[in-house]
Amino acid sequence: MEKITKIEQLKAGDKIWTINCFTGHVDIMEFVCIHPHNPEYSIFLNENYDGMPKFYNKHLMDADYELYDSSDECWNRIHQAEIDWHLSKISHLKKRM
Repeated sequence: MEKITKIEQLKAGDKIWTINCFTGHVDIMEFVCIHPHNPEYSIFLNENYDGMPKFYNKHLMDADYELYDSSDECWNRIHQAEIDWHLSKISHLKKRM
């Protein structure tokens, strides 16, 4: 899987995914364009093709975003990332006990 760290790696229509750090759900977003008035932000659509809040491009360097292609290999990676997220939360809870 290709890790995305810079907005220049994307072209209109490309999709990226990450595990939401608060919920553990998969976020799949379609890149539309770099914001026409501020190049530090971009415009994305969510899975329902609804507009999303503006996306700060430097988040790509901080979070774990990968290119989405709907293949079985991609979905296997997504499911493993979800498992890893939940195991991390379980480990954290066990430490708190």
